[in-house]
Amino acid sequence: MKNTLIIIIILLFIALIYLFNESNNKDINNQIIKRDTVLKYIEHKPINVNNKKAKIKYIKDTIISTKPYEASLDTIINKDTISLSYIYPDNIFNLNINKSIDTLKCEREIITNNNNKDSNWFDIAIASISGIILGYILGK
Repeated sequence: MKNTLIIIIILLFIALIYLFNESNNKDINNQIIKRDTVLKYIEHKPINVNNKKAKIKYIKDTIISTKPYEASLDTIINKDTISLSYIYPDNIFNLNINKSIDTLKCEREIITNNNNKDSNWFDIAIASISGIILGYILGK
């Protein structure tokens, strides 16, 4: 009877140590965070106005003779390219607007809980030894 009581106290002590170890062994970082970034590129069609005749409005009756010329303007405004030209004496305008590619960025965070616990070797050993001792006690 005395041996049985000692064995039961030892088993309870081992069980309390095991439970205390499990309660302190909780993994705080059991979440897995995955980040997914999707980039979508949107291309715009260029705006072209080519070979359009200008309307001529004479302010004076005098005709001034000048040499033929072409005036042009090329510039970049907010990543958009603008090209403008005028051809004289044909009175033709050319306008080209090329817009930059727009980028849409969509970020997602996927949080999953990691509930997979790897058991330690001593957990299996304690459970096996406790089962053997309990079986021995109950078998007597």
